[in-house]
Amino acid sequence: MQAIDRDGRSAEAVQEAETLLAGSRLSDRWAARLRAANAIGLLRVGRTADSETAAEAALADGERTGDRFTMGYALHALAFVRMHDRDHAGASTAAGRRWTCSARIWRRRISVCC
Repeated sequence: MQAIDRDGRSAEAVQEAETLLAGSRLSDRWAARLRAANAIGLLRVGRTADSETAAEAALADGERTGDRFTMGYALHALAFVRMHDRDHAGASTAAGRRWTCSARIWRRRISVCC
């Protein structure tokens, strides 16, 4: 999906992600990650409300499972949605929470490696 999106075909990427999410072939973890990534694609194709819904669902899934990768992507998407809506305080809050998730991921990786 991301390769299609990087090729400038965001609408196709969103369609592919929605097809994958409608099926039952993905684990809960990967479905949540795909939903979070797709939230950004939805925003690119002008589906802001759908983007917000997808990002909030992915964030809830990430919080429920403790998947900081999903949480970070979802918060990244929510920050963009808030900026689109001119809610700069909301965008800043989402971005701040996203960096907190990323910092915890990197701290864990560094402690495991060293």
